[in-house]
Amino acid sequence: MPVNKFAAFFLAFVLLSLLLSVEVSAQKLPEFNSYRSVTLGMSKDAVREKLGKPKNEFADEDDFEFSENESARIFYTPNSTVRAIVITYTGDLSKAPGAKSVVGEAVEQSPEGNAYKMVRFPDAGYWASYLRVGGDKPSITITLHYLPKTSN
Repeated sequence: MPVNKFAAFFLAFVLLSLLLSVEVSAQKLPEFNSYRSVTLGMSKDAVREKLGKPKNEFADEDDFEFSENESARIFYTPNSTVRAIVITYTGDLSKAPGAKSVVGEAVEQSPEGNAYKMVRFPDAGYWASYLRVGGDKPSITITLHYLPKTSN
């Protein structure tokens, strides 16, 4: 039975239209999307249960120091839930995650060792940034920040 060229073209057009109309929202999340089991939206009490007593406590943030090379600052909403996590690694950067595990892709460094990348993950409700500062006292700062979902 011969295939009708018009029917084949129409079927291909419909299938292609369906494929193109599907919103590409299956963004792959990087592996580093929480810190020491602390996640965005978690309660202040749960954070302190996971991380212990903060070095400094404020109404809207807690500061934690885990070693001379690793510290974190957790910022809270007025409802005392995590809105941002900022982690800083200094000196020995061997325990810091790489850019790809934070923002999902490699980040090119300047000759001085500096690098920066910020990526939004709207379906997951956050953005992540990776900042590396080179030089004699290198550091890496990673930020995970709540991103309100917007309606299309």
